[in-house]
Order: sequence, then C-alpha cells, then structure tokens
Amino acid sequence: MKLNKLTVLRIVLALFPLGIGLWLYPTLPNTVPTHWNFKGEIDGYSPKIVGAFMMPLISVLVLVGFEILPNFDPKRKKYKLFRREWEIIQVGLLGFFAYMQAVTMYAALNMNVDVGKAVAVGIGALLVLIGNYLGKIRQNFFLGIRLVI
Repeated sequence: MKLNKLTVLRIVLALFPLGIGLWLYPTLPNTVPTHWNFKGEIDGYSPKIVGAFMMPLISVLVLVGFEILPNFDPKRKKYKLFRREWEIIQVGLLGFFAYMQAVTMYAALNMNVDVGKAVAVGIGALLVLIGNYLGKIRQNFFLGIRLVI
C-alpha cells in the first residue's frame, strides 16, 4: 500500500468508526438500534457490542478488500490508469460507513433523530461522488456498470 494523501485518508476513515465505537461503548445502552424501516422507525436492535463494532469491522474489511481485489483481476494493469479515481471512490464509501456509524451511535444515545433523513443525505452524497468518478473507471472485474446488448 503506497502511502499518499488518499491512502492516509482511507485508513483514517476505516478506523474512525472504531474510534467512535470505543469512545461511546461505555455510554451505550445494552441494546442499540441497528435497523430502521422505510418510515424511519426502529425495527431492529442488536447487543451494544454488535452495534458499536460491526460497522468498524465492515470498514476495515472493505479497505482490505479494495487493496486485495485488483490482484485477482485479469486486467489488473489497468488499475494504474484510474488509480486516483479508484481511491476517491474508496474514500467516499469509507466516509459513508464512518458517517453511518456516527448516525447509528447518535441514534442509540438520542432516540429523537430522523435517521431516514440522515441516511438519505449520506446516500445522496455517496451517489454524487461515485457518479462523478465512475465514468473515468476503465474496464475491470469489480467496479463499474456493465451493459450487455
């Protein structure tokens, strides 16, 4: 992993949810809301250890996966052509996970939060970011849109 500004940012964003979970774990209730229905009502709870540390685990696995996946792509040499865009999309996804961890922890401590609006803002920002860079991604096996006619 070559350390440039985007790589450092990806690592920070992958570890940020862990920091939030560790910081807030002692103050969390025994059960934490982890799922909301379409109306924004809580319809799923998890033990606080799952609520505090599931998103950090997913974030780290996504970061590691993004580093490993290109090695399995037969067209792996093309990643050099869109390395910056590949990293920016990773930053966006990891930033979204960090944002969702913060929203979940805030909802666990303060039930008067409109999670539906918060999720919509996060997904909207993620889609705008990905939409701006997806067109610059070269053909590969793991990221993009394939149209078969």
